[in-house]
Amino acid sequence: MEKNRLFILGSSALAVIGVFLPWVTASVSAFGNSLNYNVNGIEGDGKIILVLSIVAAVLAVLGDIKQGLSKRLSLGIVVLGALEALVLVVLLINFGHYSGQLGQYGASLSAGIGLGLGYFIDVIGAVGTIVAGLLAFSGGRISRETFAEAGQMSKQFATTVGHATTSAVKSATNEFKKDAQEPTSTPVSEEVVAPTTPAQPVVPPQTLEQEANSQGLPTEETKTDAENSVEP
Repeated sequence: MEKNRLFILGSSALAVIGVFLPWVTASVSAFGNSLNYNVNGIEGDGKIILVLSIVAAVLAVLGDIKQGLSKRLSLGIVVLGALEALVLVVLLINFGHYSGQLGQYGASLSAGIGLGLGYFIDVIGAVGTIVAGLLAFSGGRISRETFAEAGQMSKQFATTVGHATTSAVKSATNEFKKDAQEPTSTPVSEEVVAPTTPAQPVVPPQTLEQEANSQGLPTEETKTDAENSVEP
């Protein structure tokens, strides 16, 4: 395996180990009793260091491991190492703040806080990742031109990401406006037609009387004769 790749893997391994070791140690003594407490990195922001270190290790083994890393991969590893260092610097700033607060207690309470071994191991891992990434980027020799070229590539990458983000936002905005301007189509209600009953044919009165005679039913004439015969 190429030496710069090995250097990156070793630095990432150190950072992973440091995450599981104490980052902060605290001791409190009061009225003759003492209490010691350790906080491992994995219990706090060490999770970020763990993820960044694993990603850096993965980038270090991409491609032909017998050849050097490409400039893009090397620059990505440098950025990951810088992010690890940023997390550790933020922790150091907060550590100073907490130390000042503990120093305000009276003589009845003696409190002390310090950085643990895991923190210093992670510092070595982060710095090693940055240096190894720069060595891989420059081909084995870090110079002023190395930082200038890295800065130029970072600027181009940021510009590309900015253009891609702007295009995506514009496309989404145009689609939203297009959907908002389209008229909403209302369904056309079908006209309900009431069913019509077929017209009944008009039958002449003579036809009705003939049918009544043929069936032996009383007609108007027979009813009149019957009424006359009943009268005294």
